[in-house]
Amino acid sequence: MKYFSVSFLPEKEDTNKKAILISILFGDEKKNLPVKLFVLCSFIAFSFFMKQYELIYYAFISLIVIPKIANIITVFSQIKSSNKLLMMKRPITVDFYGDHIVHIMGSTERFKGSFERHFPFSDVKAVIDSKLSLSFDFGEKGSVLIPKRALNSESIRMINNLIENLFKNKLVKVDI
Repeated sequence: MKYFSVSFLPEKEDTNKKAILISILFGDEKKNLPVKLFVLCSFIAFSFFMKQYELIYYAFISLIVIPKIANIITVFSQIKSSNKLLMMKRPITVDFYGDHIVHIMGSTERFKGSFERHFPFSDVKAVIDSKLSLSFDFGEKGSVLIPKRALNSESIRMINNLIENLFKNKLVKVDI
């Protein structure tokens, strides 16, 4: 049963670049962390054994810094190019049901079909509340971003009720 919907047209200002940058720099990298630590510790041990201390610096740069910079450049270039795409200017509707969220990209004159994705509440990793938007993060499966400009008082009340009842421990308030 559908409880309520939020509809909006995406705008360039909906993308919070500061939040994306912080997420990339300090985000969750638990998958590759043991491998990176093992390789880094191996380089450090080898460097001390060979008395080549500059290898520690090169290992840190090549394993930590360069991948972060490459990731930042990739993500921001994707954001810049997606803002120019007509496909990304399609109307969006977010439907809230009893146990899941449906994200629908509507049709336009140029794009006749619509695209929808279903996200169960059990997959919510975090709910991020920032100054301009509210985002439901589903980890690697994606996220649902709702700009606060699209919310009326009834929608705000319903979303706050949903967060209070289901995602209270997953709520992250960000002042960016």
